[in-house]
Amino acid sequence: MNRKTTIGVAMFAVIVLSIGAFAYQGINGQKNFQNIDVDVRNQMQEALTNNDYAEWIRIKEETSVSSGRVSEVITEENFQIFNEMHEAKLAGDFERFQEIKEELGIGRMGKGSGKGMGRMR
Repeated sequence: MNRKTTIGVAMFAVIVLSIGAFAYQGINGQKNFQNIDVDVRNQMQEALTNNDYAEWIRIKEETSVSSGRVSEVITEENFQIFNEMHEAKLAGDFERFQEIKEELGIGRMGKGSGKGMGRMR
């Protein structure tokens, strides 16, 4: 390889690694539920299983965990329903899980939130 090619490959590698590190860190240093510490995840799941909204929020705030749309929608008033959704998922009742997601307004999460975004045409 000549010098220009070597420099180009090195720069490309730095860019790719930087993007990966940024994606892992999350926006503004927030962590999403998939890349948090296992102990923190377990604590959050225990708070959810115990239907303890105050503890769930405390853990989220102390650890800067972002649950995306869930953080915007889940309140103390509907936390029990959120817990039911969690239990339905654990029980393998994906039909009930989906019903509750839609009832809570978190519906089908993903690109475009089911609004036709990302469809193949």
